[in-house]
Parts: sequence; C-alpha cells; structure tokens
Amino acid sequence: TAQIIDEEVKKIILTQQQRAKDIIMNNRDKLVKVADTLYEKETLDAEEIYKLLDLEPTKISERIYDKNTNTTEPAQLMDSENKETEVTGT
Repeated sequence: TAQIIDEEVKKIILTQQQRAKDIIMNNRDKLVKVADTLYEKETLDAEEIYKLLDLEPTKISERIYDKNTNTTEPAQLMDSENKETEVTGT
C-alpha cells in the first residue's frame, strides 16, 4: 500500500506542477507586465494591479479548492452590505 500511496502522490504532484506551468505560460504577458512595473516602482497595491492589468476588482475570478470533492468553487466575498456575493471572472 505504501507504493500505491507514493504513486498517487507523485501523480498529484506532477499534475499540479503541469497545471502551475500552464497557468504561468497562459498568463506570461501579465506576469511580465507586473514584474516590470514592480522593478520600476518596487511596490504595487491592489488598485494599481487592477489598473495595470485592466481588471475590475469585482470581476476577478477567485476559486476555492474543496478537498472533499477535489474541485474548485467560486469564492464568496462580502459586498458593501456584508452579504456574501459570488465572484465571477471573465
């Protein structure tokens, strides 16, 4: 059973490593833009990042990993009236 567990762990790690690489490669232009700006300014707050990437704060897609279902679900944020609101992305 230890070998089976090791194989499953290895499969999970390799899958998530590839997923991370894909995310970075698919968003490389954004990464470079943020890195270049940070090099010039040294710090950025959230508002500056939104503007830099031409994003609206309420339209950023955030997802929460659910370990029970091995899936991700839209994050819940509080709106101005402290009610939960789903975050959807473009």
